Amino acid sequence: MGEAASLVGSLPPTVAAEAERVRGGLLAKLGRTDEGRRHLERAVRILSIVGSAHSEQHARKQLASLPRTSLNPKVPLDRGGILDAAAILDLASQPELLGREALAVIAELDCAAGAALVATSNGRPLTVLARHQWTAIEARDISRAIEPVQRMAVGETRGRRFYVAAVAKTDLPSRDALAAVRRLVTAAVEIATHRRQDQRQRALLPLEPAGLSDGVFLSDEMLKVVAVARRVAASELPVLITGETGTGKEVLARLIHAASDRCKQSFVAFNCTGLTRDTAESQLFGHRRGAFTDAREDASGVIRGVSGGTLMLDEIGELDLAIQPKLLRFLESGEVQPVGEPRPETANVRVIAATNAAIDSHVRSGRFREDLFYRLNVIRLRVPPLRERREEIPSLVQHFIRRYERELRRDSIDISPAAIRCLLVYDWPGNIRQLANEVRRAVAMAESHETITPDDLSAEVLAAREHQPSNGNVSASGSSNAGGVTIRIDQPLAAAIEQVERAMIGHALHQADGRVNTAAETLGLSRKGLFLKRRRLDIRAEARTR
Repeated sequence: MGEAASLVGSLPPTVAAEAERVRGGLLAKLGRTDEGRRHLERAVRILSIVGSAHSEQHARKQLASLPRTSLNPKVPLDRGGILDAAAILDLASQPELLGREALAVIAELDCAAGAALVATSNGRPLTVLARHQWTAIEARDISRAIEPVQRMAVGETRGRRFYVAAVAKTDLPSRDALAAVRRLVTAAVEIATHRRQDQRQRALLPLEPAGLSDGVFLSDEMLKVVAVARRVAASELPVLITGETGTGKEVLARLIHAASDRCKQSFVAFNCTGLTRDTAESQLFGHRRGAFTDAREDASGVIRGVSGGTLMLDEIGELDLAIQPKLLRFLESGEVQPVGEPRPETANVRVIAATNAAIDSHVRSGRFREDLFYRLNVIRLRVPPLRERREEIPSLVQHFIRRYERELRRDSIDISPAAIRCLLVYDWPGNIRQLANEVRRAVAMAESHETITPDDLSAEVLAAREHQPSNGNVSASGSSNAGGVTIRIDQPLAAAIEQVERAMIGHALHQADGRVNTAAETLGLSRKGLFLKRRRLDIRAEARTR
């Protein structure tokens, strides 16, 4: 129970709900029914939002089985209050869950004449999600009438803003209690915001000594991939990394190595592309002198050479079919059979495989052994192409500018917003590797203290800008040239949403002559919400910001 209690805040909501359910059941069996009921009720609240119907029903049955009255005194206020405060802090990253938890605390404290959790979104009526004391009509009408400054904001997700509307009882203790809940919820939201910002900052991976010089991960999808990579790094499980050429598969593999217990040992990347059977077998497993015509001396091979460290098998899908059984044997037994050696030798190596091929289709067509695939596919990480994480492009560009300034002996080179926009609209078939080469060429052509402009970019990048629809172009402020924006439907949804956000925010700022408050009101956002979106999208107002 102690371990579960310490982990709840860092667990996914469904797992946290299960921990709450188990803790509640154990407390009830120990005769601490009131405490058990509190945890079971919390589990039900969580599962009603993010869990399966079966799990919620199971928790409700467990809650219903508790006796109506407890044999023990009521949970002490200090203990119950601490548990409630911890739950609010733990659930701050889930706005609706946080709102329901805050509403439950208000009901527990009996400090409000009425309260409700409501959700709003642009163009849609206010929705009452949960209420206390009020009828459904009262909850809707009173929530609408309450001034925004009096609302208890609990967060925003997927375009919906959640807040708790509450009217305190007239006595001073109730007013103080409701104010305390408001302060706690506000602090929880701020902490969750700082956590996300800190996660993004740490995801920049300042690990140059470990060889992670290209590790700039900012998109939500890549942050999730990096989080999984860090969690599995401490294990010895094989990892299969998939993704297009140039997306950063080796960077991710080096991250896993750097975060593992093998970090002080060697990391070697071996490319399996274009190798004949004999060459691949000799280079991977080694050979004995005289084993074949050109074997003039013993060779340990890559696997034995990296013993104790990590071996990345790049483009594993291209490995010769005849070599695959030997690799499978090594993965299962740790034994290496060098060419010409009568006995196998052992090697302690962590294997990370990577491929840009559709390896599943290789398995179906017989080009890749199914048993080897399952042995490698224990943990699978997909690195999305750069066009699916365009928000990383500005940071990557600055990173590569600084790198190539040192390499090419330049100083204080900058890049214009117009050039950044050109780089943002290009699809980058070569991904990060192609972007790095583009920046390197631009830095090489520039002099110290100069600014890279669109004229310094390659013709293919500029052509992508010219092919953007005229009414979908985004100006320096991100504003649309017309009353609408054209969206390509053959692109990822996240990229399309970003294009719409960029155009609408830019247009609102342009229409408001740079007045942030006015633009935020037009968009239905808070000033802080607009600030965060502008920072994420790298949008700057052309007019003076007021």
